[in-house]
Amino acid sequence: MNGSAGSGTGLSVTLIACRRVIAIPVEAIRADIDGSYSVDDGDLLTVLSEYGHSDPDTPADINNDGRVDDGDMLAVLQWYGLVY
Repeated sequence: MNGSAGSGTGLSVTLIACRRVIAIPVEAIRADIDGSYSVDDGDLLTVLSEYGHSDPDTPADINNDGRVDDGDMLAVLQWYGLVY
């Protein structure tokens, strides 16, 4: 961005884009059941709709214990609101 200030002196601003690597725990990514890059209502509703099931292939079994239960609900609630 270039511009002038006051008595004809030049003003120059250089913007440099930086990338930061932020570590996101695997549990947080697993809590994003629908793959929307955020843990939100959709993920919570998925756990609620699968609650009590023992299907080992359901993505709602976040903690991989073979059933959708309180542990999975708590995982979604722990990371609720995370956007990555």
